[in-house]
Amino acid sequence: MSTFDYLSVFISIVVGLAVVRVLEGVVTILDRRSQGVDWLHAAWIGFFVLYLPYFWWFTFDWRRVDEWRLPIFLFVVFFSMLAYLTTAVLVPTREADVEDLSGYFMKVHSRFFILMALTSATDVADSFLKPGNMADVGASYLPVMAVTIGGNLVAARSTSRRFHRAWVTISYLILVIFGFGAFADVFSVG
Repeated sequence: MSTFDYLSVFISIVVGLAVVRVLEGVVTILDRRSQGVDWLHAAWIGFFVLYLPYFWWFTFDWRRVDEWRLPIFLFVVFFSMLAYLTTAVLVPTREADVEDLSGYFMKVHSRFFILMALTSATDVADSFLKPGNMADVGASYLPVMAVTIGGNLVAARSTSRRFHRAWVTISYLILVIFGFGAFADVFSVG
């Protein structure tokens, strides 16, 4: 087993836990339909249904590292843990929070978006640290990430649901258009 194989098992476990957390959130929302679903909260949970497999897929690019050092190993572990922490803040576990998903989202939105901004900033560092990755991501990567980080920081401070509806829509567009479409090798395994 290579060092990358060893690391990818750990990343897969952490990302798998985040997926379970998100899926539990989906089940909770479906179970609470009679009390009403908060569109905004549900949209962010849906975002993570797309984002977590995307995150896991792009950690595969770390296979290009021939010699691993502890700081890089810890960085990659931290990045996967950050993805889990963000989902853990988003998905409620207490019954009282589940009863009012709109109120819950507004209660945790600052922490959630600070973690989202930190995740995006960590993604930038990840792109610089992966061998050859900056050439793969293209010229639009850094401006898009600047918008993403800035938008998440504004969202952390804003209590306007109108702004939050616009921001979740923009975030989906960034993930789908840029994340899934901008890379020439998105769907290749080689």
